[in-house]
Amino acid sequence: MNRISALLQDSILRKKGYLYALYWIILFILYLPAAKAGFVKDFTGWLADLRESSFIDHINRSHFTVHSLYQFTQFCTWLLYQFVGANPWGWHLIHVSMHALNCTLLYAIVSGLCTDTGLKNGNWIAFGGTLLFCVSPYVSEVIVWESAFHFLLGLFLLLVILYQAQQFIRTGKAKHALIAGFVFLLSTFSIELFYVTPWMVLSLGFFYSLGTGRDKSTLRRIILFFVLPELLLFGVNLAVFRLMYGTWFAHIGQDVVIKQDFISYGSKPLKYLFHVLLLGRFRSHEFRAKIYAICEMKATLAIFYGAIVVCCSLILFRFRKMAPAYKTASLLFVWTCFTMGIITPLWFNDLLLVQFDRYNYFYLGFLFLLLVTLLAQIPFRKTVGVLLLIFIGVNVGYTGLLNYYWWRSEKIGDNLMKTIPDQPEKIVLLLTVPESYKGIPMVGTDWGNEVKLWHNLLVQPPLKGPVMEVYSFNMNGSKDGAHVNVENDSTLLVALNQDATWLWFNCIGASNYENEYYRTEIKGSWGYEITLKRKMDDYILLFQNGNSWKKVNPAIKVESQY
Repeated sequence: MNRISALLQDSILRKKGYLYALYWIILFILYLPAAKAGFVKDFTGWLADLRESSFIDHINRSHFTVHSLYQFTQFCTWLLYQFVGANPWGWHLIHVSMHALNCTLLYAIVSGLCTDTGLKNGNWIAFGGTLLFCVSPYVSEVIVWESAFHFLLGLFLLLVILYQAQQFIRTGKAKHALIAGFVFLLSTFSIELFYVTPWMVLSLGFFYSLGTGRDKSTLRRIILFFVLPELLLFGVNLAVFRLMYGTWFAHIGQDVVIKQDFISYGSKPLKYLFHVLLLGRFRSHEFRAKIYAICEMKATLAIFYGAIVVCCSLILFRFRKMAPAYKTASLLFVWTCFTMGIITPLWFNDLLLVQFDRYNYFYLGFLFLLLVTLLAQIPFRKTVGVLLLIFIGVNVGYTGLLNYYWWRSEKIGDNLMKTIPDQPEKIVLLLTVPESYKGIPMVGTDWGNEVKLWHNLLVQPPLKGPVMEVYSFNMNGSKDGAHVNVENDSTLLVALNQDATWLWFNCIGASNYENEYYRTEIKGSWGYEITLKRKMDDYILLFQNGNSWKKVNPAIKVESQY
């Protein structure tokens, strides 16, 4: 054991390239089953826009309704597409490489903090926290789902700026300020994580000025060369956004930000902590609902935020006198608060698995490093080490489980996509399609005929005739599906075979609608009635069971068709 420890310490932890290779190998092996599963949901819209729009329209997201300034992100994905196209392996390796890079950058920053405060075993603390970040199941969506690239890029840009600020403090070289300023400018045209970047850099300046014995000019120089230019660029970004869209609220819009009450805002951090530290996402729905209810209690929120106020007060008034470990933990606590705070206006998904786990990506590494830093101060180090290894192992196990689900969902979706009949003289109605598999995103439904778009982007030859999906549903098992009753020559009753897999349309719960081909009426969470507007012979009616389509036989009007 001592030889292994010495090997890690001497040849890996001190050489960032080796550490990056270690993280990359771990991720490649761990996510191998899910390598081709990420071309789902928003990815189809992005790919269609990339292929059909001009470069300028793509960069400016001219065909998207979401208000945002993502020009740098769009340029990066356009550039990467020139190299890998729509090859799932190419995109998967990019995501794996980006996450390994973020883990390595985070390690470099925190190991530097530990070294500069004189914290013993700082390399091991940084390694333990970033290893947890590397293998956590809560990064699954970001690594597998290609549409989450902007989360990888956003955190990368933040970490580069923090690393450059740290190197500026250490060396005083102006190049680090110039690099950080340029990277921050790019980040203002990416995901809105840059909102908290100036404040995280400022807290880093306070950390070094007050916690490492450096002269007072350290903080002044950080403010002058980093914080003030970043705030100026941030203000310019807000002004440009306001002029373009007439609002101050990017991406999610004003209504989502303003209409949430304190309970909704205040309980989200507690729920995230339950998910991450206690792996609450994998508990039963009934148990989760009880915990969420506790998180929303006013007494619970008072205790939680009271504890945060106490921690902040200790940091403000006792920071200079703290031991090195608690100085480092204080900065990680502040960074966790900033990165968790930026996601509190966003939706919290309390159902199923994976979906919206990407929001965890910004704070997860800082939280794990805070956890490991505090655990390392417990006297019973061997016991703590064993418990930490068990926790890492449990995280790996759940990540492996999710990757199996990703693999299963890809196999189901791939077979469904490749077996859609192409008969241009017929109207193909897909009465049920998979929205998700145990929460893993799949194709879903959309007004723009999502399944046909998905097929024609990825499979040749393209479908030429009309193909429309009517509703989607959540798959909780690989054999889930539906059955159909033909009531008369124009009406069918479609019912799900299993409970708790309710119907969806266009990313929300299903409701009645109609178009030129049919009219629907929801009969409950279990099914719906569809009335055809043309002769039944004009249609090919398909419904899903497991990984295959079943064709409705119009002649059978008595018994259910499975």
